[in-house]
Amino acid sequence: MPAILRGCRRSPIETMLSVNCPRPACLTDPGAVSATSQFASMSVSHLLRCWFPLCLAGVIALPAWGQNPLVKEQIGYERLRAELGDDLPTGATVHVALVEANTDNNIDNSTQRPADGLFNFLPDFEKNPQLNGGDRQFHVISSDGDRSGHANLVASLFFGSISSIAPDVTNIDVYRTEAWIGLDYLVSVEDTTASFTNARVFNHSWVLPGLPFELSRVDDSVHRDDVVHVVGVNNVNNGGVRPLLASAYNVISVGLSSGNHEPGTVGVGSFQSFDGLYRGPVRVKPDLVVPEIFTSYAAPFVSGAATILIEAGHNHPEWSHGSREVTGANGETYVVQHAETAEVIKSALMAGASRNLDGYAATTANGLDARFGAGQLDVRQSYRILAGGEYDSREEGESRLLGLHGFDYDPEFASKDESTYAFATGVYPETLAAALAWNVQVDIAADEANLANFDLELLAETADGMVLVTDSRGQNDNTEHVWEPVLEPETNYLLRVFRDDDFAPWDVALSWRRERLGVIAGDVDMDGDVDLKDFQILKTNFDVGTTRESGDLNEDYAVGLADFSILKENFRNLAVSLEMRGGLGIQAASVPEPDGLFLAALAAGAGWFTARRRPFHSRHASRKLKS
Repeated sequence: MPAILRGCRRSPIETMLSVNCPRPACLTDPGAVSATSQFASMSVSHLLRCWFPLCLAGVIALPAWGQNPLVKEQIGYERLRAELGDDLPTGATVHVALVEANTDNNIDNSTQRPADGLFNFLPDFEKNPQLNGGDRQFHVISSDGDRSGHANLVASLFFGSISSIAPDVTNIDVYRTEAWIGLDYLVSVEDTTASFTNARVFNHSWVLPGLPFELSRVDDSVHRDDVVHVVGVNNVNNGGVRPLLASAYNVISVGLSSGNHEPGTVGVGSFQSFDGLYRGPVRVKPDLVVPEIFTSYAAPFVSGAATILIEAGHNHPEWSHGSREVTGANGETYVVQHAETAEVIKSALMAGASRNLDGYAATTANGLDARFGAGQLDVRQSYRILAGGEYDSREEGESRLLGLHGFDYDPEFASKDESTYAFATGVYPETLAAALAWNVQVDIAADEANLANFDLELLAETADGMVLVTDSRGQNDNTEHVWEPVLEPETNYLLRVFRDDDFAPWDVALSWRRERLGVIAGDVDMDGDVDLKDFQILKTNFDVGTTRESGDLNEDYAVGLADFSILKENFRNLAVSLEMRGGLGIQAASVPEPDGLFLAALAAGAGWFTARRRPFHSRHASRKLKS
């Protein structure tokens, strides 16, 4: 049974917000149509995913629709799990928070409270089997709570033992939205900053009109504490764009892979003081999309992804070149490695995202799609970015060329300065995705909020020198993105980050990933041919390798006999493989004849593999059962 610790603070801001009550993102705007007409217009799937859990008031042991095996496959989690095995991060050491709207519509107009005195915003800690196991501790920060079907489902998708990608989260804070905005966290009714907390990831599956001082406090908490706020944007036909919380700068906003959400931001406040930054032009939102039905249920998958990335970054200090100390609750301090900073997590999630979506077009000034943002969450690619390790810029003395995956975090990037990062493609063409992320910096006491102006360029070396391939020069957002579908093979490239403003030094994160295109199936080392070197890699990793680089050519997460067959087949059909590359604009090379030594090695390898056949099958069966 989980431990349930309850708080007692009540926020005076509840009365201020009673006219515009926050709603779970799956509900139609209560001011637009009656509950009866909502039911009449809803599809069966909408009733099942939204209203049915609410009617049950959270007393459900999530049925099949809440377990989402297809979603986890589509966002790269199942592949990451198969590759990492026991090394897969599960969120066990990361403190998280769930902020939920009240779903009780029976409000007393005189008190602006539910008739029974209890707000429905809590998951069912006791009866939901996904939540009540292990050593979990639920810290109920906001008072007067009762169960909510919406909260129950969101919690299960965020840290449930079956449905989520962070199934071992142990410490969870739970807030009611109005109280979280008030004294329980943001303290928006006072001239002070947000409360300190030990939570590193907050999930917000709700929408609400808002004011600049609320958005500024959210942004300040991200920058000050390196916390990650994941927020669902509003669904379509649900009252339009709502400023809370998607119109904040430093949050990670989440939409739907179908595009059935409200894109962009909405201005709030005046043009005075820090209000002007939040009143400004429409910015690109969401940052990411997830293949779910409603944004309420898309956001917790990104929250889960942020959770396991933070855990991985913290548990692998060797990935980072430095760290910083952050003050948590009760004055306690904790160490944040560069790989787990809010900027790196955001840039890694966005650089790792898949842009393979119908209608995707990176047409915004900062290199995104106006409706789909950076694309669909791919936690595997984002993990590989962090695991690729931190690189310094050439100006800071880096002599290495960039690997296929990696990041850099610069805690003090000076105004008018630049950083460059060199890399070279090999015999294959490549794709490149690079994301630059930085925070708005807020001074609550001075009523100031400032946004540094960074830009990102990709340059290529030619006979005439370095030439610009593409760039990202947004003026209003705090991310920049470069997406190049085909980089030329055997070419030297340069990523360039530069800054043009008059503010003090700023912290910023750059993440990237490159993927080779048209790789010959048997070319393990990706040097353009299939030879003894590939065979040696496969032999060395037989029965232990799980990745393409270790010889897993058929991508079943195990190096075995099938991979040997692929290597042998593609040696004999090398010409065909090279001709296929011609479709990418690459000239087919002449094909060397197989020499006697290589054929002898293949024959010897066949006997060696056969001798180990039985251990492979038993191990392979075990791996399948685990997945």
